[in-house]
Parts: sequence; structure tokens; C-alpha cells
Amino acid sequence: MDTPLVDKHSRVIRKLRVSLLDACNFRCIYCMPENVRFSTQKDRLPYTELINIIENLVGLGISEIRLTGGEPTLSPDFMRIVRGINHLTVDKLALTTNGLNFEKYVTDLANTNLKTINFSLDTLNAEKFKMITKVDGLEKVLNAINLASDYGMKVKINAVIMKGINEDEILDFVEFSKEKNLEVRFLETMNIGVVKPHFDRWFISAQKMKKIISNEYDLTRKEDPLDSTSRNYRISNGAQIGFIASESQPFCGSCSRLRLDAKGNIYPCLFKSEGVSLAGQPIDKYVELVPNLINRKPINRIKVQNTPMYQLGG
Repeated sequence: MDTPLVDKHSRVIRKLRVSLLDACNFRCIYCMPENVRFSTQKDRLPYTELINIIENLVGLGISEIRLTGGEPTLSPDFMRIVRGINHLTVDKLALTTNGLNFEKYVTDLANTNLKTINFSLDTLNAEKFKMITKVDGLEKVLNAINLASDYGMKVKINAVIMKGINEDEILDFVEFSKEKNLEVRFLETMNIGVVKPHFDRWFISAQKMKKIISNEYDLTRKEDPLDSTSRNYRISNGAQIGFIASESQPFCGSCSRLRLDAKGNIYPCLFKSEGVSLAGQPIDKYVELVPNLINRKPINRIKVQNTPMYQLGG
């Protein structure tokens, strides 16, 4: 199968985010409901079938794969899935993780082609970390970041910035980027799920974040791929930063992503709850089902998504 994944708006779909499960060992205030209930192992596809679906999508033209959750390292099949897709001819295999379990897997991961690790880290303050995540784990996450760098992996930090909570750490993260020689990406708080009642109070735009930094440093814009979700900059102190402005500057018009969940359902968009099941589908059906799905990708930002973030794959 070599059918190019191009939608009716001429967007080339090349990225796949695979949510291995919805469970997480953090309870971040912008992600998790208080009384959360996760799916069970029996609700998810056998890992061999999930691998088969990923292989078929790569055959259609997917060239970048990112494993997400919940927290993907909580999947009992995590390394089986990594090894199962390791042979695929793609440009990038990547992982988004909170880092708490990373030390357990770093040696095994270093022996695969999965070399890009995005760590979710919203604060460098131990008490604030515990308040945001409900876990006393900052030191362990910082150690995981150091380990990934020591193993030669490409490391990025994703920091969700919330007004009145961690906006005072923006410059600290700029210095962290310089010190660790890694990219820090500042994410706008998204008006999804549990955030909705707090959104107006917590939201700070990427433009205001940029202003805070530009008051102290010079910023030089990098040249980004057309479908980049992040607007990236070099900072005069040597730091590398990016802004993911999902709310104030949506990037739907150049989006190149599909989302696959652990049940085998594929979705055209973070804000689309209606997907198509690929579970048990013969390979010849993909040529019909997937192009039809990508033509349902919105060209403009959808404003409402009530599904909690942890169920969407981040």
C-alpha cells in the first residue's frame, strides 16, 4: 500500500499518535477528574493487533509515530509494542512520558530506534510539582531527563503554563533549557475536560509568555516545518524554546496528525470524538476507511471538547 494520505484540503497526513492506555500515575489538575476510572486490559486490543494496525498505517504513508497515554510506560505491553514497531521504516519513533517510570526502561529503549523523548514537566519546584501532579516525584523526573540525555536521546520538555500557578517559572525554564542543552516548549492551557471551569483564570497566551521572555532576552525565530505544532526560537542565552499556542493561534490548517487509541479506533482530530475502528479490518479496507476519515479533519479549530485530556492521548 503506497496511497498518499492527502486530505481534501491538500494536507499531507504523516504523523500518528498512539495512545497505549488511558491510565496515568499522575493526577494533574488540568487533565484528571477527581474520581477517575480507567479502562482495563481487557478493554484494549492485544498488543499484536495494535502493532499490526500501526504497520498498516505506515504502509499507507505514516512516517512519524509517537507513543502516548495516559502514561504509556504503564502499559504491561509497552516494550513489546516498542520492539514490535522498531523495524518500521519511518522518520521518527517518539515517546511522550511523565518520566516517573523512565529509568526502568531507558536501557531497553536505548537499544531501539525510539530516540525522541518528550517529558511532561510543568514546574521545577518540588512543592508545586506535588500540588499539580499529586505525586512527590520531581527528583525522579529530573533524573529521568538526565538519563535520557546521557543515553544520547533527543529530549524535549513540555510545560503547560497556567496563570497564577507556574507562569512565574517561565524564565526558570529558559535557564533550564540553557543548562541542560534541551528544548523547552511552553504549552497554552487547553479548554478541555476538567480545565473548562478554570480556563479563564488559568489561561495565559503564548504571546504573553513570549513577552515575558523577550523582556529579558533576544529571541530569534527558527524555520519550522509547515506542519509544526510549535513556533520555535533560539534565545540569546543559548536556550531553545517553543510555544504551542493551541488556543490563541490554532494550527489546524496545517495539521498532519491522526490519533489511534488502544481499542483500535482512529480519530482525525483531538477535538473529534467520532472515529473509525480498524480492529479486525482486513488490509484492503484501510485504503477506503482511512482516506474517508482524514477528509473529516476540520480545517478550523473546534471550540468544544468535553472528553477529558487523559482519554484523548494528550
